[in-house]
Formats: sequence, C-alpha cells, structure tokens
Amino acid sequence: MAPIVAFPRANDASATSRADEDAQLESLQIRSQLARELHDEVVQTLTSVLMQTRVFAREQQENRVAVQQFAYVHDSVREVLNNLRHILSDLRGQPGFDGDLVAALRERLLPRFENTPMTVTLRVGRSWPAHIPPESGTQLYRIIQEALTNAYRHGGASSAEVDLKTTENQVACAVRDNGRGIA
Repeated sequence: MAPIVAFPRANDASATSRADEDAQLESLQIRSQLARELHDEVVQTLTSVLMQTRVFAREQQENRVAVQQFAYVHDSVREVLNNLRHILSDLRGQPGFDGDLVAALRERLLPRFENTPMTVTLRVGRSWPAHIPPESGTQLYRIIQEALTNAYRHGGASSAEVDLKTTENQVACAVRDNGRGIA
C-alpha cells in the first residue's frame, strides 16, 4: 500500500493576494521558459537519436544482436520522449487545469496508462472539493503520477487504485496496487 498524503483544505472564502498572483505568474513564466528550452534542446536531440537508431538498425540488419540492441535503444528513447512530452505539457500548464485535480487526473494522467497492461481505477469521495489550491493540487498530481508510474514500471502491477477523499479539514489520497512492492 502506498503512503497516504493529506493536505489542509482551502478556506473557500479566502481570496488570493496580489503577491500570490504575482508569484504564480512568475512561476508560470519560468516554467514556460524551461519548457521551451527543454523542447528546443533535449527533445530535438532525442528525436535525432531516435531516427539514427532506425538507420543503424537497417545498416546492421544481418546482425540480429545489433538489431535487437538498436530496437531496445529506440524503444527506450521513445519512452523518454513520451515522458518528456508529458512533463513539457505539465510545465506549460495544460488549458483547463484550474485546480480541478479530478479532471486533470482523468484527462491527463490516467490516459497514459490506457495502452498498458495496468488498469487504473480512480475513486473520488462524495465530499471531494471541485477545486483545491493549485500548489496542493500540483503536489498531489505529481505524487499520484509517481506512484502509478512506479507501480507499473517497477512493481509490475496489473491494477492500481487511486482514492481521493476528505475529512473535516483535509484532503487525502491513497494509491494502492497489486505489484511486487519494495524488495
């Protein structure tokens, strides 16, 4: 069982201060700049490596071991590129992520596991708030993302369950899977 993470609930009556808005804008600008740099430098280089592995594999088609090794490198680079594209999407701040963690999970995270052997179930408590503070939502999203990724990659899980619930003054998340666990 994965650890349960809890954050204080936001006071619905609280207003965001100007300083908070300025800090969020600055953070968004920094994230956008980082996303551009990662795309321009890292994604382009990895895409070139991906194409070059195909060329090398064709040139070595008589050498089965080399072809298998190039296929492994190709698949690994493709996985890194896919992960990097998801990270870039997160850095840029997908339109529609306005503090609605449930929507972000359903629209952005859970689809990443649709073409894998692992089935992911999301359970949301009736009292789960429609919106949570962006910082808490981002942290919860990352924690859930990491837990599911580890369950799939390292635990060999075939199923995972994400539970979101609330108590009187906090939101809580639990991620459970049927994988091997920590050795």
